[in-house]
Amino acid sequence: MKRAAGINEARSILTTWFGVEAADCDELLRTWSEQTQAPAGKLAAVLIHEIWEGEPTVEDRVLVRFLEERLRRLPVDAANSPAGERRDDGEAVHALTPHR
Repeated sequence: MKRAAGINEARSILTTWFGVEAADCDELLRTWSEQTQAPAGKLAAVLIHEIWEGEPTVEDRVLVRFLEERLRRLPVDAANSPAGERRDDGEAVHALTPHR
């Protein structure tokens, strides 16, 4: 139950703040899990606690950096658009900047 709650919270962060479509969140977490060989629940915990809340709780710094890099690309990657695009309002997409 705890794992599912964490994944749901990670989905909420991805959709609300990074502009990922709700239907794409599970596939995105699954892809990242395959790329890192880390369970989706661990990825969700890192996203929530280490990155979102800023709590330095994770010992796997490589996993944190991996997620930070992937989040910098959102929502551009999620939309399969070229890197460096601008949002509809003309503002550049930046690292850990919420999608508006």
